[in-house]
Amino acid sequence: MRLLSRTQNVATKYKYEKFPYLPPMEKEIIEMLIDGLTQTEIAEEMEVSKASILFG
Repeated sequence: MRLLSRTQNVATKYKYEKFPYLPPMEKEIIEMLIDGLTQTEIAEEMEVSKASILFG
């Protein structure tokens, strides 16, 4: 959950392209948040293993 909160904070202020040092999974989440997806939709979009890491 901490990872998602951190990426949401970044996504609300900047587009992910300004943060090339972020890991690929964080970039993917930020891109989805910029597109307006909810946490549930992001979990559905991502593979189960990735979603379980993010959402517990």
